[in-house]
Amino acid sequence: MQIPKPGLTKGGKSRDVNVAADLGAIFDAIKAERPTLAMRNAWRPVPPWMFVTSNGTPYSQRFVLKDFGRVLKRAKLADRGFTPHCMRHSFAALHVLAGKSATWLQQQMGHASVKVTLDVYGKWFKLQDHAAADALGSTLLGNTAGNRA
Repeated sequence: MQIPKPGLTKGGKSRDVNVAADLGAIFDAIKAERPTLAMRNAWRPVPPWMFVTSNGTPYSQRFVLKDFGRVLKRAKLADRGFTPHCMRHSFAALHVLAGKSATWLQQQMGHASVKVTLDVYGKWFKLQDHAAADALGSTLLGNTAGNRA
């Protein structure tokens, strides 16, 4: 069996993904503990992946699907047709609705271009922003909305 090596995204670029500070602290703790676990379990070399099995190999797609199904069953959502990929779309849609920019979302999703991001999630972006139009008018006209000079 050939063990995969961590590498670049499908688009051929590395990327930074923002995570919450609490989750980042957990990841840092896992990373700090990894050499000790590797020594205790005779993993050679120290696995570079965040999520590994008890023998130090990457957590496989098969295990992800099995565990995801177990979680859905426990949450009484097993009959809804959810997949791990649905979580990716939920992540994107919720961030768009929270006002994140298309370029930030592109970076987080690992899309090769912002066009890909907009092709998939463009309908979620707000197409009208009256406050922005009023702010621009105020800047250009030197007054505030409703305060006609």
